[in-house]
Amino acid sequence: MELKVVKQEDKKKRLILELSGESETLTYLLKEKLWEQKRVKEAAHIREHPLLSEPKVLVHVKTGTAMVALSKAAKDLLSEVKEFKKLFQRALKKS
Repeated sequence: MELKVVKQEDKKKRLILELSGESETLTYLLKEKLWEQKRVKEAAHIREHPLLSEPKVLVHVKTGTAMVALSKAAKDLLSEVKEFKKLFQRALKKS
């Protein structure tokens, strides 16, 4: 995966980040985690063309910076995945 800042505006409050080599799955999950933050004004995953373009995440925050909000969303997502893994492994042991 390669990350590329496509556009940064409004004193770093608005950001579009491209995730080369990834599917829309990750951008959708990040968008959902972003919406859990009160400081987020706008969050979306963008894909102009399913075969010819790379997925992007748009973040616009009321306070702070978009990069900080995106970083928090990624950490929250990682934490949730780790919890799922732990619960899944526990369920496998029971069966």
